[in-house]
Amino acid sequence: MASVGLTDLRPDLGGIDAVLSSGAVVSMLQGIAGPIAARANANAQVRGAEYRAYVNQLTFVPVAKVVCGNYKARVDNAHHNTILKSR
Repeated sequence: MASVGLTDLRPDLGGIDAVLSSGAVVSMLQGIAGPIAARANANAQVRGAEYRAYVNQLTFVPVAKVVCGNYKARVDNAHHNTILKSR
């Protein structure tokens, strides 16, 4: 059997893209961002502040984000760093 060097390996870019775009990865990211948004909603200092979590499919990879859902959440996050403290 011939030995294989590192220069002989070629990544299957289509396979990597398929795995990163799969529903399992998206649901895993939603499972990570969802509880952070829930903690941010629980930790909000401004009444009526609403935080949301969503997964955005970029060109190559999905990205999970926790964002301010309304103006009150923007004020709350600016004054208290609610999203950062809820990680």
